Amino acid sequence: MASYYDIIAFIACVGAGLLLIRLHVSRRSPFGPDVLSMLLFLTALSLFRNFSNILEWTKGIDFLVPLEDYPEVLVPVFYFFTPYIFILDYGRRIIRDSEERYRSLVENINLGIALLDSNLQVQMTNSRWRAFFGSPDGNTSSPLTRQRDLSIERFPYIEELKTGAVAEIEVVVDLPDRPRTPFRLQVCPLLGDRGQFKGGVEIAEDITERKLAEEVLKRSRLELIASNGVARAFLTSSKDTIYADVLQVVFRAIECCQGLFGVVDARGDLSFVWLVRDREFPSGYAEERGVLRYGFWKGLWARALINRETVTGDVSPDSPAPLTQLTKALITPITYNQELIGAIAVDGKPAAFSDLDISLMEHIAAQVAPILKSKLDSERFEKDRLRLEAQLRQSQKMEAVGALAGGISHDFNNILSAILGYAELAYEDCQDNEELRDNLAAVLDASRRAQQLVSQILSFSRQTDVDRRPIHLQPVVREAITLLRSTIPSTIPLRARIDTECGTVCADSNQISQVIINICTNAYQSMQKKETTSDRSLLDFELQIELFQQHLSEQEASVFLDLSKGDYVCLRIRDSGIGMDEKTLDRIFEPYYSTRDSDQSSGMGLATVHSIVKSHNGDIAVESQPGHGTTFTVFLPICESEPDETTEAAQSPEVATGREQVLFVDDEPMIVTIVQRTLERLGYHVTTAEDGMQAFNLFQAAPDQYDIVITDLTMPNLDGLDLLERVKALRPHMPTILCSGYSQKLKDPNLDLSHVDHVMAKPLVGRDLAKAIRETVMKYRKS
Repeated sequence: MASYYDIIAFIACVGAGLLLIRLHVSRRSPFGPDVLSMLLFLTALSLFRNFSNILEWTKGIDFLVPLEDYPEVLVPVFYFFTPYIFILDYGRRIIRDSEERYRSLVENINLGIALLDSNLQVQMTNSRWRAFFGSPDGNTSSPLTRQRDLSIERFPYIEELKTGAVAEIEVVVDLPDRPRTPFRLQVCPLLGDRGQFKGGVEIAEDITERKLAEEVLKRSRLELIASNGVARAFLTSSKDTIYADVLQVVFRAIECCQGLFGVVDARGDLSFVWLVRDREFPSGYAEERGVLRYGFWKGLWARALINRETVTGDVSPDSPAPLTQLTKALITPITYNQELIGAIAVDGKPAAFSDLDISLMEHIAAQVAPILKSKLDSERFEKDRLRLEAQLRQSQKMEAVGALAGGISHDFNNILSAILGYAELAYEDCQDNEELRDNLAAVLDASRRAQQLVSQILSFSRQTDVDRRPIHLQPVVREAITLLRSTIPSTIPLRARIDTECGTVCADSNQISQVIINICTNAYQSMQKKETTSDRSLLDFELQIELFQQHLSEQEASVFLDLSKGDYVCLRIRDSGIGMDEKTLDRIFEPYYSTRDSDQSSGMGLATVHSIVKSHNGDIAVESQPGHGTTFTVFLPICESEPDETTEAAQSPEVATGREQVLFVDDEPMIVTIVQRTLERLGYHVTTAEDGMQAFNLFQAAPDQYDIVITDLTMPNLDGLDLLERVKALRPHMPTILCSGYSQKLKDPNLDLSHVDHVMAKPLVGRDLAKAIRETVMKYRKS
């Protein structure tokens, strides 16, 4: 019976083995490859055992393992291999799942990724790569492979890969739907255990948009440089060299070595100055002068000068010398109000003229046109030149003041943040010392006044948005007086009389403050000049500021051009300076007119005052006599609307607390320390970083650990906006707060604040920061 059983078992094992082999071949096995191998192994052992029993029963040859030792051999093998096979299969399943996750990541990333072999042939690609470089039949190739016919000197990165270095290069690829598409390629080498080059991972990024942005930026930068060069040439050059100097600016902008600057004279001929590079001359250029008669306006000259369009190509061969040297010229007409007044032509560029060159030439021509038109009018040229010089000087002054104010405000706000922070901590720690609390309260009050002072300086140093609304002028006047007190010597009494019952006016508070500051500054300088020209001391001087309401009758209003009968709020500023005569009074509101030295005044102060008052539908009266001071009276009409004085609810003495995990980033160690200590006192858990890249690495390592990210705007390595963009990419619903001492930067309309939930201006005050954290966090929790 045992023998028949062995025969049946032998047949069953053969069938089971064939079934397992079929499952393995068809790849439909419910088991992993390791489990399937184990089952085949056990089936083979059982088959061998049954076959041995059959041989013994039929008196066959007993070989390999004696029958009585088979259990002792099979059972240990089974117990040893079974756990191993299942563990190995489990491990392979984990590896397969991990591979699937990484493959999903590679497939969905917005970069083309390809695996290269040691010959830089593509072995595997993701979908983005195939979208970039795939052909209709599904084949793909690498831009590296496409360039293999080029010399290795042009592509040294191939050799760099074999040393283990990461290679990076920009190439232009002709795609089926987009010819001449720029790509940034980065190849990371794959090295064997012994350092041998086994292949690499190539990452392709379409940089078309970046290139377009770079072109726009480059064009804007070159246009700015050319404009400044042209303005400098017209302002600083002599009458004999002005055209040659402008032409040299054009040469530098377009990288040419010869050309002309021509002016159409009264006869219609083009009188020109010709320059060609020649190192034998001190200036580096040989200069000639000539005339291109109207009759020689043929071919390229006719298209440029008659049709008034920018052209490139060969000029007429019968042009007069030295114009015959122009072979591949770029000619741009100079027109003003559809009138041809001149032309600029250049040549000698090693490469062909590009669209950027043509754009630059047209931009320079547009900049030159109004100035050249003025010069051709001999009676107006000198006046316009002086006006341009004054405008350029004033523009440079304002740019310098704006840059200085921005830098000072940033640094000073950081210092104020530390002062306010430490003072608040000390104020909270000295509950039992009333005298010390009073001293610290004074420090806090002075710090907040310094904060307001910085804000006022910024508002006066740049052009701010006009925000006219119904307001009371009393607080505006008081704030202006506070600012004036810090600039005018304390030896000059500044007396104010402010009527608290004045009505409301529709005005921009910043512009009204500027009116007060400009008039008072002018008054102080007038008194200072009187002190230097007489025996009187500054102690005898006085500056008075009055604010009151006045009703103008029809007869009184008729004195002013733009006023009518009605009620007005009047701002009167009286000084005891040198005064003005009647001739000076007639011109004080003219732009750039000043009775002081040119290096002491821009001449724009009172012109700005007049412009602001007129824009507010008001008017200004001036009374003055030489030696008896000056009185300015500003009339602003009262409006019917009441000011929107929605008072904020009184702040609770309790500061908002919490237990969230905060990631705080700032490049100022003082700010980092004080904010960390302040927030930790309020119960928060704070992690700090002193640059954006360090903060991103911390967040990337554990994005779920943090509840809110607070960062400065301007930092090294990675600025605040880029950091928050990356944070939102990892966690779209992460609450974020952006802080900055450069308040003007936050008003840039081109600034992308889509990744910012809340914006705070420095200096950072503990109470305000805690409130902002609570509001930002709760906004996400409610949603």
